Amino acid sequence: MSYQKIVPNHAPPTADLPTSKSWKQKAGAGFFFASAGAVLTVALFSGGNSSAAAAALPFETKSGDICSSPSYSKTTLKLSHSQSFAALFDDNKGEKKWEASDVTVSGGKFWSIADNSWSLLSIDEQLPINSGKNKQIGEPRRNGKEDSGFEGLIARSDPTEFYIMRESIDVNGSGDFHALLLDVKIVDGEEDYQVSRTCVSEVEFEGDSKGFEGAAAVTGSDGQEYIFGLCEGNNCREGKAGKERGNGKVVAMLISHEEMHGYDCVLKTHKILDLPKTAYFMDYSAIAIDDSGKVAVTSQEDSKVWIGELAMDEATGLYDPETSNFVSTEGEVLDFPRDTNCEVIFCNIEGIHFINSELLVAVSDKMKSKGKQNFQCLEYDQSIHVFVRP
Repeated sequence: MSYQKIVPNHAPPTADLPTSKSWKQKAGAGFFFASAGAVLTVALFSGGNSSAAAAALPFETKSGDICSSPSYSKTTLKLSHSQSFAALFDDNKGEKKWEASDVTVSGGKFWSIADNSWSLLSIDEQLPINSGKNKQIGEPRRNGKEDSGFEGLIARSDPTEFYIMRESIDVNGSGDFHALLLDVKIVDGEEDYQVSRTCVSEVEFEGDSKGFEGAAAVTGSDGQEYIFGLCEGNNCREGKAGKERGNGKVVAMLISHEEMHGYDCVLKTHKILDLPKTAYFMDYSAIAIDDSGKVAVTSQEDSKVWIGELAMDEATGLYDPETSNFVSTEGEVLDFPRDTNCEVIFCNIEGIHFINSELLVAVSDKMKSKGKQNFQCLEYDQSIHVFVRP
């Protein structure tokens, strides 16, 4: 199998590369997979440390520039309502942390996951507190003290079935890091779920902290289902290369019914899609794609979302696996709301989904402790939010 290294948008593709671990260590590369390309409409969100994130942006010299802009109301999301995960459930099953990582909409409900929990969260769209309408499906500690690493959630046509993406897992204990896709079905009257198969990504990551941070699925004009993995770091890398703004990558994959590393199936790379330069983010934390090809991508570090478009096949209205791509000339970048001092308060956005053309639902991770984030980040951490687009 030939492999290709993910490179910045402005750099030419590399030639076929050897894949031994010793070579990768010498080359300083860590993210490889077969083949390249792919396109799709996406929206990005970014959340982060207020003044530090703003200072790093080329289009903002200080955080106040956003709020003093005459276009503030036209470039900023408006919060409709929000609720802490801890307040939603009448039985928290002993959970005190809610490191929310993705959200979707299916069957008239919100569905969410958290990277510290193994439960699938079912939430009434009205966000009632202390309510039996909201459920943790499956035991949050079903694998003991091990965190789930859940980062991507995809609803399927059957409202009881979902795909859940684990970000990056050492699959053999030898430092080979790959994403895992779980095919799950809700059973026992929404009390539990079963995993029918687990697919391992052909993509290999440098470690367990910068893998697939979001996931989506589209139907191709060839009738096949394509799974999209959003890389958290620019260039799908960690370290300095992962912070080279404007090099967001989405990997388009097909499920292949073959074994690899002892797993049931393989997420084989079909193409690599470049996000447009307008999604000029430090990181990428979530992706959503609706049936029309409208895309949303968020950035946690920047507390922003990019909303754009995935070009579809004109004849079928479906994703064309050979020609579809993100539309580089389209899209807008929206800020998450600020406080009265124009400080970032949605610091940890990690999930996003379209409710309709005007509304978005998002979820926030836990605030970073030990002074790593400003105190303003506490207000909306570990919560689910509904936003109105300007």
